[in-house]
Amino acid sequence: MPENMIRIGSPFEQFEIIRIIPLRLGDTLDLSITNSTVYLAIALGVYSVAYSINIERGLLVPTR
Repeated sequence: MPENMIRIGSPFEQFEIIRIIPLRLGDTLDLSITNSTVYLAIALGVYSVAYSINIERGLLVPTR
């Protein structure tokens, strides 16, 4: 494959769950940290920061 060509894979590759830190407890419990876990933590962090900034400024409480 020439180096200037872009590899086009399956459209489903963006939905793959990839284990970043594998962690298994026993034979049945899998507590691995995956790419989905990381994205969820980032989204929760952004939401928490935005919410706390809005609460500090009182923008969520209507005034007269």
